[in-house]
Amino acid sequence: MSQTMPVPVPPQQHRLNHNDGVPPTYAIVTASQIRPTLIPELSDRTRNRLQTLRLLSIVTMLSLLVLVPLLLAIPLPVTPLLAVVGTLAALLAIGLPSSQARESIAPLEAWAHLSLDMAAWSAFLYYTGGATNPVISILLPLVAIGAAVLPSLHAWVLAASAVVAYTLLWEYHRPLDVYDSALAVDWHLTGMWLTFSASAALITFYILRMTATIRDRDRALAQARERALRDERIVALGSLAAGAAHELGTPLGTLAVLLGEQLRNRQLTLETREDLELMRSQVESCKTILTGLTRQAGLPRAADSPRESISTWLTRLCSRWQVLRPEASVRITATPELAALPAAFDQNIEHALINLINNAADASKEPVRIDADLMGAGILRIRITDQGVGFDGNPAHSAESPPAGLGIGLILARASIERLHGQLEFSPLSPRGTMVSVTLPLTAPQPDD
Repeated sequence: MSQTMPVPVPPQQHRLNHNDGVPPTYAIVTASQIRPTLIPELSDRTRNRLQTLRLLSIVTMLSLLVLVPLLLAIPLPVTPLLAVVGTLAALLAIGLPSSQARESIAPLEAWAHLSLDMAAWSAFLYYTGGATNPVISILLPLVAIGAAVLPSLHAWVLAASAVVAYTLLWEYHRPLDVYDSALAVDWHLTGMWLTFSASAALITFYILRMTATIRDRDRALAQARERALRDERIVALGSLAAGAAHELGTPLGTLAVLLGEQLRNRQLTLETREDLELMRSQVESCKTILTGLTRQAGLPRAADSPRESISTWLTRLCSRWQVLRPEASVRITATPELAALPAAFDQNIEHALINLINNAADASKEPVRIDADLMGAGILRIRITDQGVGFDGNPAHSAESPPAGLGIGLILARASIERLHGQLEFSPLSPRGTMVSVTLPLTAPQPDD
């Protein structure tokens, strides 16, 4: 069940047409707050994949150690081969804590990781026939993966190491005892085919995964550039807002004085007095907004705001908006758990919601409907619905946007919500109207300054 909370309406009645809407509110952003996202050259996923590659090497070595004597009747030196496998397993166990901690990996560390794997395979091949063993092609996936993730110098060094290992294994190795030479040739060709197939599959798998990582990194860089461009516009708007707040203080003070003098005139009609009272309340609202802009360079964070129930906060927010738009109305519906759930929100979020509610009021003369509930654990969802003509799928080209608007309210609202890891979505309704859905985390994440 849900409870509907009435929003107190100011007692002033009026007959004036207010087309100004909510005065734009800007978040002052300093230049130091705009910085590119630092993405390590090799991500934590690269470390995990290298660990997985080492695990595959261990499994492959153990499989060869067990299957070759059983299927081919070729004896293998068990003790030195188990020593190689044990060494590789010990290296894997040492690297697991770093992999679980999801730390980024340096290029030199990745090169050392692949070089140790190559050294382990070289030792394994030394005891199993050297270059005559068809499994020697397993060195190629290590070189290919190194070329995909390492800088050019490290990749070339790794490739040279593979060539040197292959050359040495051609001359220095322990030959295997094969009693049937004809059968040995057949098994050698079969082994070459199997090794080639496994190497091709392994190279394809890892190259595709590495390429996906690179695409993700490029996408993150593009998003960071987009945020930087958007924040540059907000910085410019903030500078203009700070200057306007300073310059508008004097004329607003003059208006307040003149209105006070007019209200002391006892010969005013009731209708005129109501209009003057409304004008004075609007001037006081403007002065309050300008005082908030000039109090400090940026608006307070959520951690500095008092905690109150979400229902109370939402009611207070709508009452504040109602003072600015007394000709409009709003209906709030909130689920019962929000009345007992305390939270604190960044003031930028309040200004963003006021902008969205104001847009909904501009779209239709019908009351704006606001529904609030919890969407999962720790996620607040606020849906703002109007009965306007809707939009064509692009909120930036919405028919609800007032012709005289500057088109910055939506930009500022989206920037404020996404800065706190929230989401802003627009959905057209049938047969008419628009629903704006705002989701906000209640765990007070650190803003993306």
